[in-house]
Amino acid sequence: MTFHRSLPIVPLLLAAALSAQQGSLNSHQARRTLLDRVENLSPTDLNQITARAQAGDASAEYQLAFVQKDRGIFHSWMLKSAEQGYVPAECELGMSYLREGAPHLPVYSPVPKYAEADEWLRRAALAGDSEAQFWLGQGYTLGRLGSVDYHQALIWLRRAAAQRHSLAEYSLGQMYREGEGVRENDSVAASWFKKSADDAADYLEVEAAVTQLAYLYRDTELSRNHLEAYKWLVIIGSSLDPPYYEDANRAAKHLTKSQIAQGQRMARDWKSTHLQAPKEAVEAR
Repeated sequence: MTFHRSLPIVPLLLAAALSAQQGSLNSHQARRTLLDRVENLSPTDLNQITARAQAGDASAEYQLAFVQKDRGIFHSWMLKSAEQGYVPAECELGMSYLREGAPHLPVYSPVPKYAEADEWLRRAALAGDSEAQFWLGQGYTLGRLGSVDYHQALIWLRRAAAQRHSLAEYSLGQMYREGEGVRENDSVAASWFKKSADDAADYLEVEAAVTQLAYLYRDTELSRNHLEAYKWLVIIGSSLDPPYYEDANRAAKHLTKSQIAQGQRMARDWKSTHLQAPKEAVEAR
C-alpha cells in the first residue's frame, strides 16, 4: 500500500462509513452481500424475492428495497422490513434518515430527519448491531442527531468498539486526542488508533489510523518512547510516495544500531500483516 506524500491528519467522513467490520453483528454483511447479489439477479430471482416480500417476509422486503430505483418505493419496502424488527433494515433506515443520500439513489432525504434516524439506529443498536452503534455514536459526536452529545457518543462508540468495529475505535481515538467529552490523553488515543489499525478491513482505515499514530509519536510526549516512535514513523515514511524518512531519522538519533535494526524489523512485520494493497478500487462506504 502506498500513502500519498501529504502529511495533514487524515479525517474520516461520516458519509464514508460502510465497509466490512470484524465483529459486526450483521447489518453490514447483509448489506454488502445483498448489493453484490443485486447486480446479478435473474428475473426468476427477482420474482421469488417479490413473492416472498409480498407475503410479508422481512428479509425479502429488505432485499426488494435495494432493487428499487424510486426512493419512495425503496423507503416503503425498507420500512416494512424494519417494522418487523429486521435489524439490517432498521440500521439502513436510520442511516437513510441521517444522511442526505443513499448509494444507489441520487437523493434519498433532502433534509435529514434526526428524530427518525435516532429511533431506527437506536433499535438496531440495542439489538447489538455494531454498525448502527457506530452511526449512532458518530451522529452524536458530530451533532448529526440534532446536537452534540459526547456522553451518548461515548456510550455507543464503546459498544461498537467492543465488537472490534474499527471506525468506532478510530473515533474514540480522535475523542481522546482532542479531549472531546473525555480528558485529553494521547496514550489512550494511541491505544485506540492501534486497535483500529489492527481491526480495519479497509486499507483506507488502516492508512488513517497509522497516520494518526505516526503524528502522535512524532508530536507528543509519546515521542519519548523512541523505539515505538521510530517504528511508526518508519511505517508511515516508507509508505509515502515518495518515501519520507526525516521524522524516522530524527527518532533514530536516540537509538542504538541494534535498536534501529529492531525497529525496522518491527515495522516490516507490522506492514506485512496490516498494509495490503487494494484489490482494485476502494469501495465507497
